[in-house]
Amino acid sequence: MPPNEAKGGIDYKLESGREMKNNPGAEKTDPLLTTAIDYLTFLAESERTFGAATALLKFGHQFEPKKKLPAWASRGASRQCFANATKVLISRIGVSGGEVYYTEGYAISRVGISVPIQHAWLVDKKGMAIDPTWTDSSEDFYFGITFRTQFVLQMLDQANGMCGLLVNPPLMRRQYSTAELVTRI
Repeated sequence: MPPNEAKGGIDYKLESGREMKNNPGAEKTDPLLTTAIDYLTFLAESERTFGAATALLKFGHQFEPKKKLPAWASRGASRQCFANATKVLISRIGVSGGEVYYTEGYAISRVGISVPIQHAWLVDKKGMAIDPTWTDSSEDFYFGITFRTQFVLQMLDQANGMCGLLVNPPLMRRQYSTAELVTRI
């Protein structure tokens, strides 16, 4: 079932009928969700204006990782998550039944040290995270905002091909620097 357009990104109605809503204040059963929310709260306190951390706290949500990378999602170069996710997104445009959505936020590995890392990945129409960068990401934690494909392409053009939305402060200040503007993406 395709995602529902909603304020601040996309909400998903999963096949089970359960909706995955933008609600970071919900019950925090996953310790990594608590880690992510605490870290974002710390970052948001230092933002002088509406910034990436504030946007993530207001509009972000957790995504479960897909257990296996689909065959069409080739693994990209290490430490190039924004470019890797963008490349796969563009390759899926117009593919019948193959809709994916670009997502940015923070990911945390469940193996080793649990540190939130700025990251980009894709989300399929079932709301599952598809990570074309990290290997063995089937157990990792993902918290972010999903962006409409047309918006990603417009911002890519305005940034002269530089990938990444929330990690590009000049672009963010010009295009989506308030909560109201984020509701339009």
